[in-house]
Amino acid sequence: TPQMSSSSRGRGRGRGGGGGGGWGREEWRHSAAARVSSSDWASQQAGSSMQQLQLQPRPVQLQPAPVVLTTSRGPQHVRPQQQPQQQQQQQKQGGRQQNRQQRSWNEGGSQHQQQQQHKNQSQLQQQRAGQQQQHQLQQQLQQAHQRPAPQGGAKQQNQRPVQQAQQQRGNETEQHGKRRKRRRQTSGFYQGRAAEQLEAATAAASAAAAADSSDDLPGFTRCPETGKYFRITADSSGLVGHRVSDVRAAERKKREEEEAKREKEREEEMRKKTSTGRRPASVFSMLSSLSLGRLAGPSLPRAAASARMQQQLPGAPTQIIDASDFLPLSRYAGMHSVVGCEFLDVSAEGETLTGCWAIAGSSAGRTASLACSVRASVAERGGGGRREREQPWLSLPALRGAPLQVRANAIVDMAMAPTDRDVTCLLYTTATSTLDKWGRPITQCEVSTRPVYCRFEESEDGYDVSDASIYNVQTRLGGNVYSCAWSQKMKIGLGMERHATLLDVMTDEKMRVNTRKKVPISQAFDESGDTLYLGLRYVNACIMDMRASMEEAAAVIPDSRSTGWLRLLHKAGPQVVLSTLEGKLCLYDIRRPCVPLLSYSGHRAAGGARLPSFVDDDEQFVFAVGADFATRVWSLSSGALLHELQLPAAPAAAPPLSDYPRPVYSTRWAGKHGAGALVVAAGAHLNVYRIGHEMEEE
Repeated sequence: TPQMSSSSRGRGRGRGGGGGGGWGREEWRHSAAARVSSSDWASQQAGSSMQQLQLQPRPVQLQPAPVVLTTSRGPQHVRPQQQPQQQQQQQKQGGRQQNRQQRSWNEGGSQHQQQQQHKNQSQLQQQRAGQQQQHQLQQQLQQAHQRPAPQGGAKQQNQRPVQQAQQQRGNETEQHGKRRKRRRQTSGFYQGRAAEQLEAATAAASAAAAADSSDDLPGFTRCPETGKYFRITADSSGLVGHRVSDVRAAERKKREEEEAKREKEREEEMRKKTSTGRRPASVFSMLSSLSLGRLAGPSLPRAAASARMQQQLPGAPTQIIDASDFLPLSRYAGMHSVVGCEFLDVSAEGETLTGCWAIAGSSAGRTASLACSVRASVAERGGGGRREREQPWLSLPALRGAPLQVRANAIVDMAMAPTDRDVTCLLYTTATSTLDKWGRPITQCEVSTRPVYCRFEESEDGYDVSDASIYNVQTRLGGNVYSCAWSQKMKIGLGMERHATLLDVMTDEKMRVNTRKKVPISQAFDESGDTLYLGLRYVNACIMDMRASMEEAAAVIPDSRSTGWLRLLHKAGPQVVLSTLEGKLCLYDIRRPCVPLLSYSGHRAAGGARLPSFVDDDEQFVFAVGADFATRVWSLSSGALLHELQLPAAPAAAPPLSDYPRPVYSTRWAGKHGAGALVVAAGAHLNVYRIGHEMEEE
């Protein structure tokens, strides 16, 4: 605090006058200098605080203590300027106060002394408050100096309180987040009555779902009480019912039950479809549909035939004929019994039945095959409309000539070969396996044609026309043969290993047909003999126009992979019915073979075997044998499944069937128009189903 001289005091008093004290010039100069110095110090402090505000988001500002000036009128406090606006306001207020003081001093007297005493008291109170605040600031500064100073110097020391505040706020935020997370984990799921009810309901629902589900995890066992799964080790000897063997037995039993259930449902569905209890369309309803335009005129015969087939086809054979009755087994040594049927066909007139049966020797194995043609004739009935016991109702006498004997190891394929109007031959291919001189197996195939029946008698000189070489063709081939077909142009189509071959019967010329290295497992010619239909293994069937090219196919039939049977239709239009090894039975239009016209549902595949199929000459029905040895009948035009025939129960001593049953159908059975009959050859028997007739008791 600056000291003042007595002269300055005297001059101050003289100027003030009236016994009162007043400031002199020296005192006013010193007070102004002190005010300026305090203002500079306050501005410096304000600048430092502004720097701290710029460096930190929320700085802690230290308020400096007020400066006390001691004068003749008592201690005077000079407050530093904190803000520029506040400084201007304080200067204005200070100037006004000084003017008021000067006016009061000039007035003199006791009034000024009273005011001065009141002012001194207020200044003492302010001084004490400022001392307390200064003491607190000094303590904070001492604590800040006691901590280790960072490498940043004085600037970092000023920032330390701000960093502490930030760190404290960050810690508080982290603790608050942890508390919220803890509350989320522990509230609503594990506490309270509502959580317990929710957990109980969830456990009950999971237990019910586990109880209802039929599937189980293999290798695990489930506890019925808790619903948990436990792994079963390989060497576990656990409780009975929870061991590895028990689990496997339970799984096997479950699979068997499911398979039996599916089989039962399938049989029930098929029984409903093929049930004859449903009454078919009557003649009156068909005529009504025809008059109303619902049924086209050409479709009426087909609809009537389908209704008759569905209603009048018996479920059991009307007659069973043993094949040994017309096969002369006694003529050949080493032939004892008939094993199965390998081929069966009926003529268009329904009078001739041609077939080939496998014959077994003393070892009950196949030794040869006998092919012959028989004439179907119906015996006249006795009196009273009942047939006689001595005379069979249906007789199958053999035609003139000895049956055809085939002693090859295996018959690959057979087809009818109508050579001319009078002679009909049987085309067949056989395979024989031998060993060469090095011990390697060699397969040799032969293609042969043999006449099976003729329409004329022997000539007067005893020459038999059926013995001509044109009817008895025999050619040996080096490669394997998989199929054969007969063309009206006296050509034979053969399906070889990687191509197809055309064999001219008249000239013995061989022509190769490109199949892109695929095996033709089925084939058929059209009526002209210029178009060949090939069913290829593993690929779709193709159509070869031999007039154009033998290298490129004219068309490809989609969705016909591995076609095992083909049948061309002529009355219904240029159409083809085919059966694949995968179990598809479809009808295609040759003019647009991209999409099948019909798909006959219910046919069952046999896992790669060529199943027998048949289409009657009137092109009204499709017959096919499934893998379950059942014969099914469909309508060719509508695709509806009309009937399903199961084979009659075989005797206990009878051997199992070695071949699939082979069906044929004729609407002119035994040469009588309208007498429809279905013949199914199974084993050594011919099962005859005559439409509209039931089996009569003997």
